[in-house]
Amino acid sequence: MRFSLILAGSMLIALGLQSPSTGWLIAWLGLNLVALGIAHWTSNRLAFGKRSNGTLPLWSIIAFLPLHVFTWGTWHLIRIVSHEPALCRVDDNLTIGRRLLPSEVTQSWDEYIDLTAEFIEPKRLRSKEGFRCIPILDGASLPPAALLEEISKTSSGHVFVHCAQGHGRTGLFAIALLIHRGLANSPEDGLRKLQRVRPGVRLSSEQISCLIRFAEQQKMKDNDLERQA
Repeated sequence: MRFSLILAGSMLIALGLQSPSTGWLIAWLGLNLVALGIAHWTSNRLAFGKRSNGTLPLWSIIAFLPLHVFTWGTWHLIRIVSHEPALCRVDDNLTIGRRLLPSEVTQSWDEYIDLTAEFIEPKRLRSKEGFRCIPILDGASLPPAALLEEISKTSSGHVFVHCAQGHGRTGLFAIALLIHRGLANSPEDGLRKLQRVRPGVRLSSEQISCLIRFAEQQKMKDNDLERQA
């Protein structure tokens, strides 16, 4: 993905420079794509400046305006035309889904986890008790140790996990949570459980690799606890 973003961005910049009137808009979007590609390359999940309270700073909205307009517009278009439910219940303590509109929240959860790095969470949702923001770039992951730390801090109660469309980043975190809770034996087992209720869940190669290492670290942690007991 990072190479494709940088290549596409470079082509847009070159195209934009050839158009003296409106070319700057094309070049601006190209610069955004190059910056995003570099963020993926360097694993900079805070490239958009997403705050822990679920908001984006003004500088991010301005600097990445063309990319934000494209991303937000695409998200709304998919939301309108898709037949996929906004959220899907995996079990009594885990629900997964896409980014919700305030009107789509018809129940409460012990913890509400936002994994998007590129969206502002609606005020009504980010002000809820139990809201937690863990920004991850689309298609990317956390370092396995960081993922284990975040999972360890997650409520043992009913948790709602979402990213933009409820597929990649949501799958990454939800599978790790199932493994941590002893409800999945492996990343493959966790993926099957999620796809039973939300078939669109798909993981990138980076996310799969992260989960494999996460499962190994979780097993080592569990073995250490058994020896200490």
